[in-house]
Amino acid sequence: MAARTLLELFDLPANNFRRQDVFAWLGAGPVLHDGRWAPTTAWERLSRDAAVVAGRADWDEHLTQLAEQQERRAAAAEASSEHPAWVPEEARRLAQRARELRRFVLRVIDDLTVAAADRRPWSQHSAWALRWLKDLLGSASGREAWPESERKAAERVEVALERLGALDAVEGPVALDVFARTLTIELETSLERVGRFGDGVLVGSVEMGIGLDLDLVIALGLAEGSFPSTVRDDSLLPDSERDRTRGELSLRSDRVERQHRHLLGALAGAQRHVLCLPRGDLRRSVERVPSRWVLDLAASLGDRERWTTDLTNDHEPWIEHVASFDAGLRAMAEPSTAQEHRLRALLATKGDLPAADDALTDLAHAVLTARRSDRFTRFDGHLAGLDLPSPIDHVTSPTRLERWAICPHAHFVLDILGASPVENPEDNLMITALDKGTLVHQILEDFLGEVLARPESDRPGPTDQWTFADHARLQSIGEQRCDEVHARGITGRGIFWKRDRRRILSDLSTFLLRDDAHRATHGTTPIAVELGFGFDGVPAVSVPLPDGRILQVRGRADRLDRATDGTLHVVDYKTGRCSDGYKPLSEDNPIAGGTKLQLPLYGLAGRLAEGEPLAPIHAEYWFATSAGGFVRKGYRVTDAVLTETAATLAKIVAGIEAGVFPPHPDGNATFFFVACVVCDPDSLGTVELRTHWERKRDDPALAAYAELAEPTEADDEEGAA
Repeated sequence: MAARTLLELFDLPANNFRRQDVFAWLGAGPVLHDGRWAPTTAWERLSRDAAVVAGRADWDEHLTQLAEQQERRAAAAEASSEHPAWVPEEARRLAQRARELRRFVLRVIDDLTVAAADRRPWSQHSAWALRWLKDLLGSASGREAWPESERKAAERVEVALERLGALDAVEGPVALDVFARTLTIELETSLERVGRFGDGVLVGSVEMGIGLDLDLVIALGLAEGSFPSTVRDDSLLPDSERDRTRGELSLRSDRVERQHRHLLGALAGAQRHVLCLPRGDLRRSVERVPSRWVLDLAASLGDRERWTTDLTNDHEPWIEHVASFDAGLRAMAEPSTAQEHRLRALLATKGDLPAADDALTDLAHAVLTARRSDRFTRFDGHLAGLDLPSPIDHVTSPTRLERWAICPHAHFVLDILGASPVENPEDNLMITALDKGTLVHQILEDFLGEVLARPESDRPGPTDQWTFADHARLQSIGEQRCDEVHARGITGRGIFWKRDRRRILSDLSTFLLRDDAHRATHGTTPIAVELGFGFDGVPAVSVPLPDGRILQVRGRADRLDRATDGTLHVVDYKTGRCSDGYKPLSEDNPIAGGTKLQLPLYGLAGRLAEGEPLAPIHAEYWFATSAGGFVRKGYRVTDAVLTETAATLAKIVAGIEAGVFPPHPDGNATFFFVACVVCDPDSLGTVELRTHWERKRDDPALAAYAELAEPTEADDEEGAA
């Protein structure tokens, strides 16, 4: 552990102090910071939130910005009476940790940079490395709790460093990389061996077996393509160039012959051999062809030449066929692991219930049986009887309720358990859709906020076009906000951000032109922006449910306009494409089975803000970018729409209270992206989950949600009647 911590420290500059490398290094051992264990896990989360990728500037600027952001959050929370006392305390604690991480990493970066800048005497490198070893892992007296093997290993590292410090008399100053390579060699030669050489199992390449006296040689993976491996010419130094060195460089085409010699040399070192030939590759669903050398050896053991079909079909004392993992379990003399023993015991029951004395197998059998049945069980998300939070008990949001209607399992994981997926900033080649949406919303909020702050006479009327100054101001705000998000490091690679930035700024100009036409056609004027309800003392929207209970909903409507006829126009911006889920929206299909709840609820918020409970409402989604074609999808929010919304909300509330949280993957299994990260966390598809859903959807406990999410023809006819 001590050697790993020190050597990985030397490797950090090679990739410009990448975030993942830094935390892999911090996780190599119990690293100390200010005399205490470094909060590596908390630091990793902070670095991810700060969008640190690599380089000193990232660690410096992004962590500073995160700390300042948390300090502003703390100040805002203290100024508001709605936040509990722990909110500003937590924000200040996060700000302090971000500054500690920044100070720690910058010290590492700067010290390594100085150490690598010039050649130093061996003794100076040695003293420098010993100081870092003590700073990171503590002194020898502080390692009493370490395992004995680790304490001895740390002592060997210190001894090796002291020996290297004595090389001043042999050689002059050297670079840091020379010192690091020499230390690596020194530590490799000082490794202690576990056991006596010649006893036990030696695992390695076939080449390692040459010249050894072995009792048994077991060769794995003897199939064409793996051994011998596929020969590919080197694109940088092909065989045609290697051949000109007259034998100084080995040819790629000679690799097969070298592998053959290695195999024969390893086999010659033992009297007993086991050659293993894989029958297929489950990852690619293909059969494997036996290695040509296995066929040669098989021919030498028998009385005739054997081909692939002969080897896989013949029955000889020296050939053993294992058809599959299942067949191997059934045929083995003794299970070698506890898992194999359990599986053998389960196979012995011939499909009956497993033995009652094996709780682990019983549980596994119960899980598989339940999921393969047509019943909606606890293993499928049926959590009836548990003390689950009800949306009635607290203020909720349209997005959370929509998530349950789309996929109850996602609602349970994301909203109830609070287990959000981890997104590493280094994985994003481009600005994410969420960050882009937040950016565009912020730009439009800033611009319209300034417009509404003007005297009423200076605001544009329904037939007034946005002026040249307005266009210039929107562009200025857009450029400023784009610079801010780029400084935060959340815009992805520079080559993509240049393109995305141009598109965003271009869309802003088109936005104003489309808004001119829309206001002139419908006679509307903006009266509010980022209309919040349920925040900062503003009442939440109260929705009476059919059972008499009241559901409190909060959120923020992007924009509220008023038409000359008194109609309130609620607008919710979208920065993506107008997907299939939005296209059927209309007054007859306003909420798409509860998956699009924002418009009617935002319409009620508009009435609440203006103090006009009976004002006519028109609500719409505006796909306000070129990607969305600047399309608007909306409808009049009538009493019938509100009645349907309340009835659907009642079904959603009842489903959550009843503990109905099944995975509900889309029936389309050909997406080239992950439609639901909760249902498909490994990106391997949801075919099996979809099969389970279709099998269980008629269970009485699940039928109400199935009718809401995917009504059958019978449900449609009943509704029409």
